[in-house]
Amino acid sequence: MLRALLCIHLCSSTTAKKGLVLVSFGDGPRYEGTLAYFRDRAEHLGFTSTLLWGLKDVERDPFFRANLTHLRRMGKRRPLCAGFKALMLRRALETAGEGDYVMWADATRYFDYAGRPVAKDTARRAVEALARGPGDALGFVAGCGTRTARAAPTLQHALVESPALAALFPGVDAARVPEINTAHIILRNTRRNRELVEAFLGGYASVETARAVCRAAAHQDQALWSLLAAARGRGKKETLSVCSCARTLKGYQAKNGAKDKYHKNFLAVVERLAAGKFVAWGGCVVD
Repeated sequence: MLRALLCIHLCSSTTAKKGLVLVSFGDGPRYEGTLAYFRDRAEHLGFTSTLLWGLKDVERDPFFRANLTHLRRMGKRRPLCAGFKALMLRRALETAGEGDYVMWADATRYFDYAGRPVAKDTARRAVEALARGPGDALGFVAGCGTRTARAAPTLQHALVESPALAALFPGVDAARVPEINTAHIILRNTRRNRELVEAFLGGYASVETARAVCRAAAHQDQALWSLLAAARGRGKKETLSVCSCARTLKGYQAKNGAKDKYHKNFLAVVERLAAGKFVAWGGCVVD
């Protein structure tokens, strides 16, 4: 009996000490507020380490210098066509232990996180809830401002914008594959997730693929991420919704008044995950 109780205590302690890495990128003063919040509050939220880079940090990385410099002349709408996300996810997974979690969170100018109190270890409890369910969150559904459950948009529009993408993924039916919004990604450090991230980074390292990705308007990184996930039979079950069927999530509105940006709000994502208020793909949560 004593041995069993000791085992329970040690097992729970080990689980609590699992690594949780917060990863984000911000370039310029518009995004510094988010990065400053992450630096100041990461430990309180339950993260064990952070990887918070700007453009100069990315460009100093040896892999970037050897394989990604072509992105400098391709990234017109977004820096490096958002290729920094693939590189930073790879670096975070390299430093994380097997089975640890890595969370990507877009830096944003839409929300003021510092003004909202948040409970200790909220991000850790969010990941624990995710671990009991689908295990990974490849992304989150956009469009919470709808009255009824809404399916994620498909990749059809991205391939219209960049027909070359279709040729690179001939086995993927873009009209049926959901576009995964990548403002937030939560991955357990496993072999299959490392392989997905390696393919993500490899896509940007290929000049041909990167050129096609960069033509996909503002949806560059998530178009490639979604296509790679679909090609591996992943997507719907690991694309989550934190949307409320009541449409409005009080306390999470964007500064500009937009009511459909909840998937971009870091605190909305971690607090609703921690509370178990998430469903797969096109659903919404009855609050």
